[in-house]
Amino acid sequence: MLIGTTIALRPTTRDDAELLTAWYNDPAFLGEFYNHWPRTVDMVRDRVEQMRGPEKAQYLIERNADGMPLGMAGFLNPYAAEHTGMFHGLEIYYQIHPAFRQQGVATQVACLLVNHLFNARPIERIVGYVAEQNEPSRRVLEKAGLQYEGLHRHMNFTNGVWVNVIQLGMIRDDWGCETQYRQGRTF
Repeated sequence: MLIGTTIALRPTTRDDAELLTAWYNDPAFLGEFYNHWPRTVDMVRDRVEQMRGPEKAQYLIERNADGMPLGMAGFLNPYAAEHTGMFHGLEIYYQIHPAFRQQGVATQVACLLVNHLFNARPIERIVGYVAEQNEPSRRVLEKAGLQYEGLHRHMNFTNGVWVNVIQLGMIRDDWGCETQYRQGRTF
């Protein structure tokens, strides 16, 4: 479990499948930047099982004070398995329930993930991808220290239109060490 100031990230389990299924099937939870694909509890249980390992993980975001689920987050290797020897990075992601957005939850999640991944894994970089119009999510990644690296034109087909996606990234030297990274950040 990764514990922050007001939230904790705990690995999802099969017992979380019903809650996650309700979220995945709620267009408001996914928001305007994702396509809605209905999922069954069995599909979500399979995903929970698949998202375990050194190259990927999925977490439930819980409020420390009362254990209230606030959303989900995680990381994965965005590079094809046959290229992992060439590319040493992980992608972070987060999805906050609409009732808890704009409260600093996503920023705390991103900072916890960045710090944990650089501390625990021999990776050189962390990336995040954001729809060009998703300014709040871009600000989250920037507050976590990721920098603009480029624009992928028409990368996603979302809600009937092609969408540009911004890539933000951070290399190990930008992170430095936990003490350096925590300066000016509360997580």
